[in-house]
Amino acid sequence: MQLIRQGFDGLDISFPLMISEDLVNEMRKQKEFSEKKGGEGCALFVKHLMVLVASTGARGGYAYRCETESTGPFGEHWFFKHPSGSGDKWGVRVSCSALPLALDGLARVRERIEERLADFGLKYEVGTESISRVDFAFDFLAPGLAPDRRHFVCHSNSQIKENIEFDMSTNGRSSRVETITVGKNPGRQVVLYDK
Repeated sequence: MQLIRQGFDGLDISFPLMISEDLVNEMRKQKEFSEKKGGEGCALFVKHLMVLVASTGARGGYAYRCETESTGPFGEHWFFKHPSGSGDKWGVRVSCSALPLALDGLARVRERIEERLADFGLKYEVGTESISRVDFAFDFLAPGLAPDRRHFVCHSNSQIKENIEFDMSTNGRSSRVETITVGKNPGRQVVLYDK
Protein backbone atom coordinates (compact mmCIF):
# COMPACT_ATOMS: atom_id res chain seq x y z
CA MET A 1 0.00 0.00 0.00
CA GLN A 2 1.41 3.39 -1.04
CA LEU A 3 0.16 6.80 0.13
CA ILE A 4 -0.30 8.97 -2.99
CA ARG A 5 -1.89 12.08 -1.49
CA GLN A 6 -3.23 13.40 1.76
CA GLY A 7 -4.94 16.70 2.33
CA PHE A 8 -8.13 18.70 2.64
CA ASP A 9 -10.85 17.55 0.28
CA GLY A 10 -13.75 19.85 1.11
CA LEU A 11 -14.49 22.93 3.20
CA ASP A 12 -17.75 24.72 4.08
CA ILE A 13 -17.40 28.00 5.92
CA SER A 14 -19.99 30.65 6.96
CA PHE A 15 -19.40 34.30 7.77
CA PRO A 16 -21.47 36.72 9.90
CA LEU A 17 -21.62 39.21 7.02
CA MET A 18 -24.34 40.62 4.74
CA ILE A 19 -23.92 41.90 1.21
CA SER A 20 -25.06 45.43 0.41
CA GLU A 21 -28.51 46.30 -0.92
CA ASP A 22 -26.86 47.45 -4.17
CA LEU A 23 -25.24 44.05 -4.67
CA VAL A 24 -28.52 42.32 -3.74
CA ASN A 25 -30.31 44.30 -6.47
CA GLU A 26 -27.67 43.35 -9.05
CA MET A 27 -27.80 39.69 -8.05
CA ARG A 28 -31.60 39.70 -8.14
CA LYS A 29 -31.52 40.98 -11.75
CA GLN A 30 -28.99 38.34 -12.81
CA LYS A 31 -30.91 35.58 -11.02
CA GLU A 32 -34.14 36.54 -12.84
CA PHE A 33 -32.27 36.69 -16.14
CA SER A 34 -30.75 33.28 -15.42
CA GLU A 35 -34.23 31.86 -14.76
CA LYS A 36 -35.41 33.20 -18.13
CA LYS A 37 -32.41 31.59 -19.84
CA GLY A 38 -33.34 28.19 -18.45
CA GLY A 39 -31.05 28.08 -15.46
CA GLU A 40 -27.76 28.95 -17.11
CA GLY A 41 -25.69 31.18 -14.82
CA CYS A 42 -25.53 34.87 -15.74
CA ALA A 43 -22.43 36.99 -15.36
CA LEU A 44 -22.16 39.81 -12.87
CA PHE A 45 -19.02 41.90 -12.54
CA VAL A 46 -18.04 42.83 -8.99
CA LYS A 47 -14.94 45.00 -9.23
CA HIS A 48 -12.51 42.91 -11.32
CA LEU A 49 -14.27 39.65 -10.46
CA MET A 50 -16.76 37.93 -12.77
CA VAL A 51 -19.41 36.01 -10.83
CA LEU A 52 -21.92 33.60 -12.38
CA VAL A 53 -25.28 33.95 -10.61
CA ALA A 54 -27.43 30.81 -10.71
CA SER A 55 -31.19 30.72 -11.21
CA THR A 56 -31.77 29.23 -7.76
CA GLY A 57 -30.56 29.81 -4.22
CA ALA A 58 -29.82 27.15 -1.63
CA ARG A 59 -31.21 25.67 1.56
CA GLY A 60 -30.77 27.63 4.75
CA GLY A 61 -32.30 30.85 3.40
CA TYR A 62 -29.57 31.60 0.86
CA ALA A 63 -31.30 33.52 -1.93
CA TYR A 64 -28.29 33.64 -4.24
CA ARG A 65 -25.90 30.92 -5.38
CA CYS A 66 -22.80 31.90 -7.34
CA GLU A 67 -19.48 30.66 -8.58
CA THR A 68 -16.51 32.78 -9.51
CA GLU A 69 -15.08 32.74 -13.03
CA SER A 70 -11.58 32.04 -11.77
CA THR A 71 -12.50 28.78 -10.03
CA GLY A 72 -15.62 27.68 -11.95
CA PRO A 73 -17.84 24.74 -10.95
CA PHE A 74 -14.93 22.80 -9.45
CA GLY A 75 -13.86 25.65 -7.17
CA GLU A 76 -15.74 27.80 -4.70
CA HIS A 77 -19.50 28.06 -4.50
CA TRP A 78 -20.77 31.23 -2.83
CA PHE A 79 -24.16 31.61 -1.14
CA PHE A 80 -25.69 34.91 -0.02
CA LYS A 81 -28.76 35.83 2.01
CA HIS A 82 -30.91 38.93 1.70
CA PRO A 83 -29.99 41.47 4.37
CA SER A 84 -32.82 41.45 6.89
CA GLY A 85 -33.58 42.18 10.51
CA SER A 86 -34.37 38.53 11.26
CA GLY A 87 -31.43 38.16 13.63
CA ASP A 88 -29.72 35.58 11.41
CA LYS A 89 -26.24 37.02 11.02
CA TRP A 90 -24.78 34.20 8.86
CA GLY A 91 -25.35 35.87 5.50
CA VAL A 92 -22.44 34.42 3.53
CA ARG A 93 -21.46 30.79 3.04
CA VAL A 94 -18.64 29.38 0.90
CA SER A 95 -18.29 25.76 -0.12
CA CYS A 96 -14.93 24.72 -1.57
CA SER A 97 -14.55 21.58 -3.62
CA ALA A 98 -11.60 19.22 -3.65
CA LEU A 99 -9.79 20.54 -6.74
CA PRO A 100 -8.59 23.95 -5.47
CA LEU A 101 -7.76 22.44 -2.09
CA ALA A 102 -5.64 19.76 -3.77
CA LEU A 103 -3.95 22.15 -6.22
CA ASP A 104 -3.47 25.23 -4.04
CA GLY A 105 -3.69 23.97 -0.45
CA LEU A 106 -5.84 25.15 2.41
CA ALA A 107 -3.82 28.31 3.16
CA ARG A 108 -4.13 29.66 -0.40
CA VAL A 109 -7.84 28.78 -0.61
CA ARG A 110 -8.51 30.64 2.66
CA GLU A 111 -6.48 33.60 1.36
CA ARG A 112 -8.52 33.62 -1.87
CA ILE A 113 -11.79 33.52 0.12
CA GLU A 114 -10.68 36.57 2.11
CA GLU A 115 -9.79 38.35 -1.16
CA ARG A 116 -13.25 37.54 -2.57
CA LEU A 117 -14.95 38.80 0.59
CA ALA A 118 -13.15 42.12 0.07
CA ASP A 119 -14.23 42.11 -3.61
CA PHE A 120 -17.85 41.73 -2.45
CA GLY A 121 -17.35 44.76 -0.19
CA LEU A 122 -17.39 42.72 3.01
CA LYS A 123 -15.11 43.40 5.98
CA TYR A 124 -13.98 40.08 7.37
CA GLU A 125 -12.65 39.89 10.91
CA VAL A 126 -10.34 36.96 11.59
CA GLY A 127 -11.91 34.35 13.85
CA THR A 128 -15.56 35.32 13.25
CA GLU A 129 -16.19 32.54 10.72
CA SER A 130 -17.96 29.27 11.46
CA ILE A 131 -16.58 26.13 9.82
CA SER A 132 -19.48 23.78 9.23
CA ARG A 133 -17.73 21.00 7.30
CA VAL A 134 -14.18 19.84 6.73
CA ASP A 135 -13.27 16.81 4.62
CA PHE A 136 -9.78 15.33 4.80
CA ALA A 137 -8.72 12.54 2.45
CA PHE A 138 -5.94 9.98 2.21
CA ASP A 139 -5.47 8.40 -1.23
CA PHE A 140 -3.62 5.07 -1.30
CA LEU A 141 -2.57 2.87 -4.18
CA ALA A 142 -3.53 -0.58 -2.93
CA PRO A 143 -4.15 -3.06 -5.78
CA GLY A 144 -5.00 -5.96 -3.46
CA LEU A 145 -7.39 -4.00 -1.24
CA ALA A 146 -10.35 -6.05 -0.05
CA PRO A 147 -12.31 -3.97 2.50
CA ASP A 148 -13.79 -6.03 5.29
CA ARG A 149 -16.23 -4.49 7.79
CA ARG A 150 -14.92 -6.82 10.51
CA HIS A 151 -11.56 -5.03 10.39
CA PHE A 152 -13.08 -1.72 11.60
CA VAL A 153 -13.23 -0.89 15.29
CA CYS A 154 -15.64 1.89 16.23
CA HIS A 155 -17.81 3.10 19.08
CA SER A 156 -20.83 0.91 19.77
CA ASN A 157 -23.18 3.85 19.06
CA SER A 158 -21.64 4.49 15.62
CA GLN A 159 -23.87 3.92 12.67
CA ILE A 160 -22.25 1.56 10.20
CA LYS A 161 -23.48 1.22 6.64
CA GLU A 162 -22.07 -1.20 4.10
CA ASN A 163 -22.82 -0.78 0.41
CA ILE A 164 -22.35 -3.96 -1.58
CA GLU A 165 -21.86 -3.46 -5.30
CA PHE A 166 -21.77 -6.15 -7.96
CA ASP A 167 -19.18 -6.22 -10.72
CA MET A 168 -19.65 -8.03 -14.01
CA SER A 169 -16.75 -10.01 -15.38
CA THR A 170 -16.20 -12.67 -18.00
CA ASN A 171 -16.28 -15.28 -15.21
CA GLY A 172 -19.74 -14.27 -14.03
CA ARG A 173 -20.94 -12.08 -11.20
CA SER A 174 -19.23 -11.66 -7.85
CA SER A 175 -19.84 -9.25 -4.98
CA ARG A 176 -17.29 -7.04 -3.30
CA VAL A 177 -17.43 -4.24 -0.73
CA GLU A 178 -16.99 -0.83 -2.38
CA THR A 179 -17.59 1.50 0.56
CA ILE A 180 -17.64 1.25 4.31
CA THR A 181 -19.17 4.23 6.11
CA VAL A 182 -18.83 4.76 9.84
CA GLY A 183 -20.83 7.62 11.36
CA LYS A 184 -23.23 10.02 9.76
CA ASN A 185 -23.30 13.60 8.46
CA PRO A 186 -23.80 16.04 9.98
CA GLY A 187 -21.22 15.00 12.50
CA ARG A 188 -18.18 12.82 12.26
CA GLN A 189 -18.03 10.36 9.45
CA VAL A 190 -15.29 8.13 8.04
CA VAL A 191 -15.75 6.60 4.60
CA LEU A 192 -13.50 4.04 2.95
CA TYR A 193 -13.91 4.03 -0.85
CA ASP A 194 -12.51 1.27 -3.01
CA LYS A 195 -12.18 3.08 -6.35
